[in-house]
Amino acid sequence: MRIAAVVNDDVISIYDLAARINIVVASSNLGDAPELRRQIAPQVLRTLVDEYLQTQEATRLDIAVTDRDVEFTINQIEQKRGMGEGGLDNFVRANRLDREALMAQLRAEIAWTKLITRRLNSAITVGEDEIDEALARLESSRGQPQYR
Repeated sequence: MRIAAVVNDDVISIYDLAARINIVVASSNLGDAPELRRQIAPQVLRTLVDEYLQTQEATRLDIAVTDRDVEFTINQIEQKRGMGEGGLDNFVRANRLDREALMAQLRAEIAWTKLITRRLNSAITVGEDEIDEALARLESSRGQPQYR
């Protein structure tokens, strides 16, 4: 297999790139044409490189993606797209996609989301004074009309 890119010590093969292009084409509802594939290949490769970097950073910070995380994400995708249970697997089979490539993409997205959440949660601090202010506001508005 030929190499499309090297990200630190990880290799993105031409096969990986082609599998991801297949996913993009199938999920975008664009007509599958060689010209389209050539046009989107550079952006898809950049996305793959970003995902590899994100996954490497998550691994460095000991952020794990469990099978349960993946199952939850798959269920969310199926619900948002009205696919029903097992709909994503049906989509993968119907479009003859590489399931492992799709799972790698989901794992990278989950890992990055966990990393960002961890970073944001550690940066957010709520002081006692802020809690007291919020409680005082709630108490002062008791019995008054509320609007949405």
